[in-house]
Amino acid sequence: MEHSAGTINKSVTQDYQYADPSYHPSELVENDDHVRTPRYDATLELQDIELPAYSIIDPLKSDTASFDAEAPSVPTTGKPLPELPIELWDLILRAIDDHRALYACLCTCSAFRDLGRSILEGRQELTVTSDDLSRRLVQDPFLAYLLTKVTVEPSQLPAFAIEFCGRLHNVREFRIFGYSDPRMGLGPGMQSRLALTRFTSVTSLFLSEAQFATSTDCMRFLCAFQNLRDLEMYDTRYVSDNCGSVCVMQMPFAQVLKLKRVKIQASDKCPMSSIYMHLLFSPCLAKTLEELVITTRHRRMLDGPTLSAFHAHHCKRYAELAKLHKLSLQIDMHQAASVAVQAVLNFLDSIVASNLKFLSISFYYYSLDPESVTYAREDTSIRAFFQKLDDFLDSPRFPCLESVHIALDALHAEDIKHILPMPLHRLPFPALSRWELLTLEISNRRTYTDHWLLIWPREPRL
Repeated sequence: MEHSAGTINKSVTQDYQYADPSYHPSELVENDDHVRTPRYDATLELQDIELPAYSIIDPLKSDTASFDAEAPSVPTTGKPLPELPIELWDLILRAIDDHRALYACLCTCSAFRDLGRSILEGRQELTVTSDDLSRRLVQDPFLAYLLTKVTVEPSQLPAFAIEFCGRLHNVREFRIFGYSDPRMGLGPGMQSRLALTRFTSVTSLFLSEAQFATSTDCMRFLCAFQNLRDLEMYDTRYVSDNCGSVCVMQMPFAQVLKLKRVKIQASDKCPMSSIYMHLLFSPCLAKTLEELVITTRHRRMLDGPTLSAFHAHHCKRYAELAKLHKLSLQIDMHQAASVAVQAVLNFLDSIVASNLKFLSISFYYYSLDPESVTYAREDTSIRAFFQKLDDFLDSPRFPCLESVHIALDALHAEDIKHILPMPLHRLPFPALSRWELLTLEISNRRTYTDHWLLIWPREPRL
């Protein structure tokens, strides 16, 4: 289709008008360089157009290039879309309560897909009672495929599991909050556990202030989710440890547990619990566990005698965590600093993780008085314990270490004034600094946003 400079073919103008809602004739009159080829020719018949084969794509996961490449250009007739601000289109899409219709709109163009991304993400999480969810599933069956996060309370769990097993097909994250009724125990019966096994899409489990009657009930509940990979427990405990002389994780039903990431947090509300010990010394996790995060205010969770007593009672040998690459310990220094550091040493000495690459240790000093960690004083005991930690990490115990991050968080301003002017040789952990493995960081308790890097690797270790 040829035209001379300054002229526009009428059919091209008409075709382009329907192909692009932002068409303005003035943009095409100046010269040939600004004339854009129309997306279709009105003279073509529908049967003459060969549509490419394409599969249904997820508008939330596909990028613009793949979306435009797979979507065919189909001839259309009618008036172009009105030129509305993008904010108004967002309001229009949010008003669509039918998820099938919303998905159809998102598949029309990349602009609608980008707008609908946040809309669908906001509808993927649901915290309702079982009756409300059942009513919504009847009204909108497509909701069963849209939900990815579900939050329930312990009292609702048995009825929820039985009613919705096999009906929620895309739920990946399961959250249970027990703070509303702390007296309510989380101990589903046999029928409920069998129903939970039908939630095969669940890969992440979050337990907050949940309480089990026995350690066996806790582990059977975790093992009900056969594809569980991420586990996070906050103040989760059980009343009694009834597994006897054999650890519950060595029983046949526990062999299906293949966790990759475990995060455990215990505050003052939660007494000492050995849940994490069962997981840590479990033979079935030795081949799968890749990341472990422990946050606690109680040194007993990391205490060597406690670990040794548990090991002697339940386990024949320490399980070697062959795939554990990342370990994070966060401990509150509300007790004597030397006691907390010694607890960390005992814990590191108890685990067997020869392939550990990344180690992060955070000492939280919010509860201590000013000048309690000042390194300028030669008689402070914390210097000696940090030296022990430095010597231990410099030993062949962890030969694959690539990075060690140590943070002294929430220090008092007086401590920071003493630490910042110190020369490099006076700072702790000289061996780790010499190997260029250490990143030493301090932060101010008053602002929580002021951080200083005292030591950092000059170049990554090969």
